[in-house]
Amino acid sequence: MSARSRYGTMGLLVRHARRGIVATLLMAALVAVSVFAVAAAPRAVARLGTEEVRRTVAAMPPIVHDLRGVGRVGLPIGLAGTPAPRLVAPTDGAIGLFLDDLPEPVASMAGEPHWVASTPSGDALRTDGEPASRFILRLATDPRWLEQVRIVSGDPPAAWEGDENEPAEQPPIDIAVSTAVASEAGVEVGDSLRFGGLQLRVTGLYEPNDETDAYWTHFSDLAAPLVEREPGSTPIVRASVYVDPGSLGGLTTSIPDGSLVAWIPLDDSPLTAANASTVAAQLRAAVAADIALPYGGRLTFGTALADELEEAIGRTGTVAGLLALGASGLLGVLLAVFALGIGSIVDRRRPVLALARARGASEPEVRAAMALEGLAIAMPAMALGIAAAVAVIPEPVGADAWVLPIIVGAAVPVLFPLLSGPRPFRAEREDGRAAAGDRRIRMIAEIAVVGLAVVSIALLARRGIDPPGDAGGVDPLILLAPLLIAAALCIGALRLYPIPLRLVLAGRRGRDGAIALLGSARAVRSPVFGFAASFALLLGVSVVVFSAVLGSTLREAIVAGTRDRVGADVQISAANLGPEVIAAIGRMDGVDDVVALAPVTGVRVLGHAGTATVTLVAADTAALHRVRPDIPAADAPRDGTVPLVVSSGALARAGSDPRIGNADVEAVAELPPEALPGGARAWAIIDTRLAADVGRADIETERLLVGLRDDADAATVAARIEEAVSAAQSDDRLGTVSVLSAQLLLDEARSSPLTRGVEASLPWVSAAALLLTLIGVALATVATSGTRGRTVAVLRILGADARQQRGVLLWELAPPVVASVLVGTAVGFALPAVLSQVIDLRPFVGGTAPPAPTVDPASISLALGAVLLFAFAAGAVAFFVGRRISVATTLKMGER
Repeated sequence: MSARSRYGTMGLLVRHARRGIVATLLMAALVAVSVFAVAAAPRAVARLGTEEVRRTVAAMPPIVHDLRGVGRVGLPIGLAGTPAPRLVAPTDGAIGLFLDDLPEPVASMAGEPHWVASTPSGDALRTDGEPASRFILRLATDPRWLEQVRIVSGDPPAAWEGDENEPAEQPPIDIAVSTAVASEAGVEVGDSLRFGGLQLRVTGLYEPNDETDAYWTHFSDLAAPLVEREPGSTPIVRASVYVDPGSLGGLTTSIPDGSLVAWIPLDDSPLTAANASTVAAQLRAAVAADIALPYGGRLTFGTALADELEEAIGRTGTVAGLLALGASGLLGVLLAVFALGIGSIVDRRRPVLALARARGASEPEVRAAMALEGLAIAMPAMALGIAAAVAVIPEPVGADAWVLPIIVGAAVPVLFPLLSGPRPFRAEREDGRAAAGDRRIRMIAEIAVVGLAVVSIALLARRGIDPPGDAGGVDPLILLAPLLIAAALCIGALRLYPIPLRLVLAGRRGRDGAIALLGSARAVRSPVFGFAASFALLLGVSVVVFSAVLGSTLREAIVAGTRDRVGADVQISAANLGPEVIAAIGRMDGVDDVVALAPVTGVRVLGHAGTATVTLVAADTAALHRVRPDIPAADAPRDGTVPLVVSSGALARAGSDPRIGNADVEAVAELPPEALPGGARAWAIIDTRLAADVGRADIETERLLVGLRDDADAATVAARIEEAVSAAQSDDRLGTVSVLSAQLLLDEARSSPLTRGVEASLPWVSAAALLLTLIGVALATVATSGTRGRTVAVLRILGADARQQRGVLLWELAPPVVASVLVGTAVGFALPAVLSQVIDLRPFVGGTAPPAPTVDPASISLALGAVLLFAFAAGAVAFFVGRRISVATTLKMGER
């Protein structure tokens, strides 16, 4: 460095910056940690979204998860004797072209296709005696079938050389039958069967190589039969059997008249929250049109994966909105702390800045120098924070997740020159009044902030929250609206809280006791907290309160959502739910009530205005009310009319004086359609004892609702109920049994990555808000420690004891803290109410109605207690700083 530069203005600034290196390094550390948190948060949300997406698709059965096509093969006549590769090549080629047209990333997810072409079903009659069962089969062929099975008896079928379109007698068609089908149908190797006009010969028995392979989910009747057993009747065995692919040339009529099922497995490993929306859109586009196969064949693919992905994305978007509401307050506290920290650094530079101006430096030069210092602090810290976030959470995210940490880091070099003007960041008192120009600027700024807050509220009410377009992204409105609302309320609080203090000040003049007079005067004329500190404290309180309310709301909403889905503690549906089964369930330990629901669909309700069609559900309404208190009992006729509990609008088309058959009916209560499980939108509940009055006696029960005692083990009781119901079913109806437990669904919901992520993040958000609030309050109190210290020292000279000194400090701290806590608490309670209006939590928590905010008094009390403790802890720091200033120092300052 040259002599000129060493002793010039820039050299002066550089040397002074070196002297305050500790404060600079602390600021850099704060920036690095803040940028890391801001960069890591969207990546954490994206990771939760990825886990939720993969959890959702992993629970899907392969038959609805994978690409499954249904259609028919096209085959021209006259192909008998054609080699198998030539017969299957046209269909293979058409499916291959479909795969080639798939875009990335779906193309990477798609596996090797399989397809099975089969004839229509027909009876296979034994030619050597009376069968023990009726065997209904389909001839099926798969070009790669031998990869899926092992022959355990006999040999694989040979290609058929015959032609079903020739009138002459044809040789038998070789078939291979699974051992499970052979056992039920009573066939073995060497048996002959008559299939329409064709002769079949069993040449081999096989078993699946891997019964858990998804192949057997799509083509299950090739592995195991569907057996129908009715008392007094011959069992019916339905299944498919393999023929060699070379047999297609002779079955050019039967195979095209049958069906073609194609299956393309989808690998979930490439799925992330970042590409889930793209995958869903690509899958919808891929299955939108039929595939034309050669010779008039058609194939239509479908999958439910796109729907499940969109639901998972919707749940992730809801969680992102929830966390963004809390993060917006946290971001505001962070920026306020930045302003306070940078203001303290600028205050340390203030004498040097004044000296630089006195030596001829222009204001732009001084501001540029401070901007360079801000860049020197922010750029390395920002790069370090973002790099650390990427290394810790290497989750792919969209552009939105990169913008916010850059904005946070860029705030530092913006604030440095902004706060380095000729007027100090926090001006010393000038008779308690600001210049007229400053008052006008402040008024304009305050009106602008309030106006923007009103606009943000209007936009939220009008359009709600836009779902993020990228993983880790968030609607900017949900970040800005809480900040603007809090800023407007902070402005109001700063305008209003001095009013009662001025009244106290006026009342204390002329009275004994200087502490109240001096404390109130300092609180009005030289407040400890300016806008930045008050804003930080207000937002910190609101974040803590909001997190507490949101946590209790989500816990209660998830419980209510699972119960709404089940309809009771346990729900059972099955084909056979007779009185014996119901009585057995009612006698089980832990069961409180059992309600049978017996529906009749298509019941017509006549009225003066027309006819309404409903599903009439017969139930013991008194027991139903005990299990579901929201559904009233309707077991007593009123003036000769039969009372009904109906879904909203179910009887609207009937109009007045409704009746069912010859009985007059009356709707005594209306409930949401989702209130009753079963899926019907228009329903009416009638008491079982009154069902005969409308000509609906002896209705078959299809569903049970079970209420459990408080001390019952839901999982154990549900397992016993399922065992009892399954024992009452015939073999062919075991698949109709369904038992849903609200507690098991609740445990499943709580194990969701999104639920666990929200529950884990809320305490961290509160802790971060408290920590940043403590830092902000400490910075604000320490920034005013000079003037406060002089006041305390003067009081000590005048003989004030420690209690009186604490009294002055309490007067300074208590009013802004109390005002900020009150307003912050109001904001914290208001945000969940706003949330319930703009974000539908039902995709996340379930339920039939949007959940209302739930307040847990213990959580709120703990949160507010922590805030007050942190605020007054910072004030105690300021008090001890003031006590360290000696009388001699005070006198020396006075001489200056």
